[in-house]
Amino acid sequence: MPTLLTHIHVHETEVGRWEEVLRLMVAHTHQSEPDRLRYEYWRGAEPGRYYALLSYPTAQAFYAHQASSYHDAFLDDFARMFSEMRLEWVDPVESGGSGLPSTRDDPLPADTPEKIREQLALYPILIPDWWGDARLHGK
Repeated sequence: MPTLLTHIHVHETEVGRWEEVLRLMVAHTHQSEPDRLRYEYWRGAEPGRYYALLSYPTAQAFYAHQASSYHDAFLDDFARMFSEMRLEWVDPVESGGSGLPSTRDDPLPADTPEKIREQLALYPILIPDWWGDARLHGK
């Protein structure tokens, strides 16, 4: 059950186009991925600063999103529009209000298509060691 916070900085001249693209991405994702837990975008305080919160029930569902045709269709736009993009795997605090399950890096099933497996190399789910200790203390 991976949850990801994406930190995005968009060139100020691209903000209008970026918001068009993210609305299309949200529409496609919500229509095509009914099992997703979260897929939402937020503006930050700094001009051009955005955040995306993505949460999926399985690693395979997340990687399928990344490999989708509607995601691929905007890769060139992303490269042009973003001055920065940083991925941060996050873990919900138990009883912390999100209602999301813990972030885990479950292995992909043996029959996972190669296009989806390729995403694993690009976006490995990184679980910091300290989360395990924090989870133990939270129980």
